Amino acid sequence: MIRSFLPFLALTLGLPTAALANTFEVQASATKNTFELRVVPAEGHHLAEDYPARLVLRTLPETALDDDFDLTGRVGELLTGITVPLPAARPLVVDGELDVGVCDVAGTCTPREVAFQLSIRRLKPVSQTSLELRMVKRIQTRKDVAADKAELRKVVERASLDGGLRAALNEAETRADPLLALFKTSWCPPCRRLQAEVLDNPEYAPLLDRFVVASFDADLPNSWEAKSRWHVGGYPTVLVCTFDGEVIWRQVGFEDATAFTEQLSALYDQLVEGQTPIPGEDATPGEALWMADLARHREDREQAAAWYARVPADASVDLRTRAEVRAYLARTEPDPATAAAALEAVLLDQALEPAVPLESQMWWWYRVARLEESAEDTEGAALAWQRGRAAAEQLLAGGALGLEAAAGHGFVALASEELGEPDAAKTAWSEAADDYLAALSAGSLPDMAQVQADPGLVLELADALLGAGRMEEAANLFNTAVDAHPDEATFYRLRAGAGADLGMDPDSSLADAATAYRLASGDNKLRAADLWSRMLVEAERPLVAAGVLHEALDKLVLPQDQDIRTHRYARSLRERLNELEPPAAPETP
Repeated sequence: MIRSFLPFLALTLGLPTAALANTFEVQASATKNTFELRVVPAEGHHLAEDYPARLVLRTLPETALDDDFDLTGRVGELLTGITVPLPAARPLVVDGELDVGVCDVAGTCTPREVAFQLSIRRLKPVSQTSLELRMVKRIQTRKDVAADKAELRKVVERASLDGGLRAALNEAETRADPLLALFKTSWCPPCRRLQAEVLDNPEYAPLLDRFVVASFDADLPNSWEAKSRWHVGGYPTVLVCTFDGEVIWRQVGFEDATAFTEQLSALYDQLVEGQTPIPGEDATPGEALWMADLARHREDREQAAAWYARVPADASVDLRTRAEVRAYLARTEPDPATAAAALEAVLLDQALEPAVPLESQMWWWYRVARLEESAEDTEGAALAWQRGRAAAEQLLAGGALGLEAAAGHGFVALASEELGEPDAAKTAWSEAADDYLAALSAGSLPDMAQVQADPGLVLELADALLGAGRMEEAANLFNTAVDAHPDEATFYRLRAGAGADLGMDPDSSLADAATAYRLASGDNKLRAADLWSRMLVEAERPLVAAGVLHEALDKLVLPQDQDIRTHRYARSLRERLNELEPPAAPETP
């Protein structure tokens, strides 16, 4: 029997082949009925024998291969080659993930995770099998990122089963520097912007060097220990912590790189270098407000309220900070109606209003509207939407440009939809799309390189084009995005969901949904399962839809924190599965 053999070298994005060859190489070979996978450590390296090594092989639910190999204590098999039987189906596409520990001559061992895809097809004569390997998604490892060749900062990403949490805390203790923990997802546009505008921006490398930076993919289960510990529910969430994990500052969302980095710099100066001592009972109003603001960032409402109570109403303090603290205390009131009224009072306070940027005002009115909806006050919600839209229109009338203008037009569109004005919404979405196009590519659809470089803005542009009904442009953008990011689930899922509007045939949309499910992980996999199962039901394939839901739920590991949205996604999938497979009624005696 003739056997084909192709080495697999380029294992992860962001790591050049030469760099990987210095640690290890993954090789694969295939016969008609089996394929073999083995790991070849580079000279001066070896595999950690006691590391909980793992190999996962997956295909779509319709196929037969679905294996999970616990390779703890079986390093020898990895070195000689693990043989896996293949299903009879041809052609066959197998996704794999391999997690091993690699040690250098000094005895330093590092977890390494790689992902790959095997495309196997039978050729004539039948004794020949073609094997193609290509990287399908990025699984980052713990690595050193050089802002300067002379000075390295460690970025801990997905380094171990806990997502690098303990490694990050240990490093923070060793360095006596604070921990900067970031929780991001691939489908979140602000997360993409935070990555591109701050984390990957050399301008801010000196500032980031002052922190131990730990970045968590919030969709991966290995981030859930950290998410549960710090009660992370929105993305991006940025935390500054002491080495023992105490949160001293928290921010959810990302708007502006300059404001964000100025906050980080001031926080480091105040809390680490001690330029601002912690006030006591004799705190001035300004110091008390500063402490209330720190408590707000920690999401410690009790402390924020206690410190703010020591700020007299007529005190000469920073009005923007006062407004931020008051808004936080208002929106965190337990009763939605009380929270809405309190936040509205902040927004209508003539003394505070000039200090609050219009972009903040419109999103605070958005929160009022959602709180009124929770309190079932439709009139109050409509008034809040109108006031938020007025703030957005005032922002635009003031000459907002670029992404600020896009945000303004986007809010006008959203508010118009909520107020039942579809024509106004469509016009505003089109204006937002033009703003994004101007920011991305001088008015034309972005090319492949631009889509690769800034997927966050591309996601926002795609939403705007869909809302504007500019389907031809949206279809072209999605096609470019899928080609630019073939290893990510997000653009496949979005294209599948908009397939009918984009003029795609149902089979192509179903294929996109299946691909999104196959590539996704964690929360994103549950979102993809939700979409794919709905589409399968619409295609009158309820049994296959039930199979998808079973697979997604059977393999699900839930985080401990019940407030993390993973639980909400899981409940939704179980409810749909119960609709497809109603539980049997108990037998009556």
